[in-house]
Amino acid sequence: MKLKNDPAYAVPDEVDKRNLETIRKLCERKETPERIRPYLRKIAGLWEQKPYLTLGYLISESVDTMMELRYMDEDELLKRLQGFHD
Repeated sequence: MKLKNDPAYAVPDEVDKRNLETIRKLCERKETPERIRPYLRKIAGLWEQKPYLTLGYLISESVDTMMELRYMDEDELLKRLQGFHD
């Protein structure tokens, strides 16, 4: 995979500019286990509305590509999951 030169980060060609800000946020935030459970509860609530779907299907319908999912922050993923349920 060829990397582009960025002053702060090396970003794969497949990652578009809208994900660059997300990548920077991920690098700057503090990783704490306490942030995980609130997101999992929200995802569980959305999944319970459509229990016939697999979790993989639920998530894959909310993103365009797996590369996009890799760099997406939790808030954006939840927003898209909620949009899938509206």
